[in-house]
Amino acid sequence: MRASDFLTEQPVTTTNAQGVTTTVNKAANRVTQQSGAGTVVKDRTGNMRSITTPRVGGLQLKQTFRPDATPGYGQANYKSGGIELDAKGSPETGYTQTAKTSVGGVNMQAKQRYSGQKEFGTSATLANNKKISATSTISKPGAKPVTKMSISEFEDVQAAIREHVAKRVPFTECMFRPGSTAFTEFYRQVRECADKLNLDWEDQELIATDIGECIMVEGEIVALDVPMIEEEELDEAEYQGRKVKLNSPKRGGSKKFYVYVMNKKTGRVKKISWGDTTGLSVKAKNRGAVKSFVARHKCKQANDKMTARYWSCRTPRYKALGVKGGQWW
Repeated sequence: MRASDFLTEQPVTTTNAQGVTTTVNKAANRVTQQSGAGTVVKDRTGNMRSITTPRVGGLQLKQTFRPDATPGYGQANYKSGGIELDAKGSPETGYTQTAKTSVGGVNMQAKQRYSGQKEFGTSATLANNKKISATSTISKPGAKPVTKMSISEFEDVQAAIREHVAKRVPFTECMFRPGSTAFTEFYRQVRECADKLNLDWEDQELIATDIGECIMVEGEIVALDVPMIEEEELDEAEYQGRKVKLNSPKRGGSKKFYVYVMNKKTGRVKKISWGDTTGLSVKAKNRGAVKSFVARHKCKQANDKMTARYWSCRTPRYKALGVKGGQWW
């Protein structure tokens, strides 16, 4: 199923004489009842999913339940005067605590996850309707903070996400130019609302990467996990006396595919070949085969462009190779 298949049947909302509003969402298997006593969510067979109290004095409580043996979670949320405090979790898992505030159009947030990870973030909306944000993460006590930055074109990006959902376009086919601020913000926002979307496995794998995030490297903002190399960014170089295009994989050569890459340390160009030569096809659409391939080759850790492993793991990214389906590492 694609990202917006859940919209094929819209939720139905009714209100009775006692003022209780009931929303039946068949696609999500959810029945929600709202009244002055709070909000109750059940599945369509009547099993309790969550209970939320009204907000009183800024405080609201929520308890969720799971249909299996996995513990649900409790949540306490307090809002007052531009300050929001939140604690979410369970005794079994521990609690994630969040504090937010907004001062003069600048939003700040501090979060400590149940795992011990700490995050500090700030964002602001600029006069040109763009949003700039920065997040610093400390993965564990004593670790160095990692700072990520992004600049969003807020309205355009939200409109694009709505368009993807309305027209059932998979999120792997982003309409923005790879490397642009809109491209980065598009995936950052999709990740934020991913739990509300029925993402297919390709979309899920893409959102599981760091796509949409940026880091500061030597004073420059660098986007992470941009899934393709822009044609205009490809440079030519000389290999064995002739001009070749760098970082542009092609079919053929001694194996199924090949690419020319420049070693930045030596300045020399290397031809890298990869792919089966016995007639086997690339099973990029076979989820089981892809999962096995990723595990065997440790694709998520393959970051050296000078190796065949790097390019083999990224084969489906390059449309010129004619490999359909696949996955974004």
